[in-house]
Amino acid sequence: MSVRVSPHRTLATLTSIFAKVNAEFRDTGENDDEQELDFDEFKDVLVRVCHAKLAESQRDNGTPFEHSLHSWLQLIFVPKYRAILKLKKFNIGQRTL
Repeated sequence: MSVRVSPHRTLATLTSIFAKVNAEFRDTGENDDEQELDFDEFKDVLVRVCHAKLAESQRDNGTPFEHSLHSWLQLIFVPKYRAILKLKKFNIGQRTL
């Protein structure tokens, strides 16, 4: 399965996802820290980012979302995250996902 990433997602979209997840968990009383994510929140953010990043056509072709999520994590997120960690290890620049 090839994964196409939508170019129309901005930092504002990703910031909104972070804020929504953080607010939802804060409303349940599980977490009151507005600047950090615990592991459950992080997992929720990853799923929502995947949903936002995948092109509409990729999500509507009948493939279960968990398959798309798995592919996105393996093909996009993990390789990019590893590259950023490698750069940070050598203190090369400021990079973000």
